[in-house]
Amino acid sequence: MTRVRLLNLAIVAALVGLLIWQLDLGEMGDALAAADAPLIVIAVAINAPIGALYGLRSKLLLARLGHAMPDRLLFPTMLLGNVAGSMTPASSGELLRTAVLRTHAGIATEDGLALVLYERAVSVYLLTAGGGLGAIALALSGAKSVAVLAAAPAVLVLPPLLARAVPLPRFESRRHRLARLAGTLVESLERTRAMLRDGAGYAAWAAMTMGIFALVAAQFWLLARAIDSGVNPLEAWVAFAGSQAAAIASLLPLGIGAGDASLAGLMHRFGLTLEEGAAAAVLARLAIALPLGVAAIASYLYLARAAPDAVHSEAPAAKA
Repeated sequence: MTRVRLLNLAIVAALVGLLIWQLDLGEMGDALAAADAPLIVIAVAINAPIGALYGLRSKLLLARLGHAMPDRLLFPTMLLGNVAGSMTPASSGELLRTAVLRTHAGIATEDGLALVLYERAVSVYLLTAGGGLGAIALALSGAKSVAVLAAAPAVLVLPPLLARAVPLPRFESRRHRLARLAGTLVESLERTRAMLRDGAGYAAWAAMTMGIFALVAAQFWLLARAIDSGVNPLEAWVAFAGSQAAAIASLLPLGIGAGDASLAGLMHRFGLTLEEGAAAAVLARLAIALPLGVAAIASYLYLARAAPDAVHSEAPAAKA
């Protein structure tokens, strides 16, 4: 384990320890026991359209790269990759997607990596930018708050602009292993940039991604309302974005501790008691992370049983 990981772990452990020290666990248990069950059931049900959107947006990118993977393999692959990415440090679990795409559909590593780079980089950007604008809107009032929210769509244009403006390095030599790896990465980045330059494709993908964010924010809102009815949708969005950013920055599997503590703190900031905020964080693990984790395991088992050789004929060869 690197020094950075150890430092992150120590900071998160200290924050979680401080949170637990301040909590009245009895009151947190009471908040969980009194939670509105129908709202929790609705939040769990929303996982289904989220999983579908994971597959649909990836299908769009694969089509842009010239591939047509069968839906019976595409959807479990994309669900597995997205969930594994959230469960592993620095989203390293996303590499499962490139492996499955190669073995089950004959898709080149460069294309699979381009897909992962596109989805992870742009998703994190949209999450942090959108969450930041939401936090600013909450800090303001009246016309200023409305103006910030009205300007929010402008953040969508930055990725395509950067794709056109930022040059990529070249690696001509492939004689050494490091140079070959660097060359593969640059080729993947080139394909990522080409997809970002496709304005219509980017707009459709971004719309689906914002749809995923809206659905997850709705889950957080429902879970918060199951505890206390005072949280509004914008506060739920900021709580979701802030807790996800903290989880990603922690570099810990599942953002364990960092995401939970930040969510509890943000919920407390938005009017819940600290115990109610912690209860909402527990519900988020049970209603969102657990069902998606179970679905990811089922997807892995299904893909492990699928015969790769029988699939290659159903998907066109990857681009060179």
